[in-house]
Amino acid sequence: RDPRADGRVRQNLALVLAEGMAMAYAAFPPLRQAELCVPVPVHYRRERQRGYNQALVLARAFCALTRQPPPEEAMVRLHHKHSQIGRGGEARRRNIAGAFAVRSDWARRVQRRTVLLVDDVLTTGSTAEACAEALLMAGAQQVMLLTACRVDATQTIRHR
Repeated sequence: RDPRADGRVRQNLALVLAEGMAMAYAAFPPLRQAELCVPVPVHYRRERQRGYNQALVLARAFCALTRQPPPEEAMVRLHHKHSQIGRGGEARRRNIAGAFAVRSDWARRVQRRTVLLVDDVLTTGSTAEACAEALLMAGAQQVMLLTACRVDATQTIRHR
């Protein structure tokens, strides 16, 4: 496999998804109050395995489309216990508890700021809640979430 081709496919996919996010951003004026765009971080081992952070790729495409400052990698994922796939809401919350923190060099910069948190998929909201909690504990005034996709929580998906 050609890694450059994979990168181009990833960028093209991100651009398509970011276009939808940009349309939502334009249609919902409160989102435009955000002063910082922060992607949900992945654990460094996961990023090394995957080769990228999908939320960061999306955030970059979104910021470019909406002429926003580039996204800030203001957060870090401290641990990655288990995959969230196939877990219910309560199990996801327990699994992700304490997993995120604001980077020490960013702590002062998020204070009293409205943050737009960007992720690829919203399933139960556990990841977004954990990130928002970390940002608010660091002094962010408000955290808003923008995702490319939303899972229908009324549907059951079985994984093997």
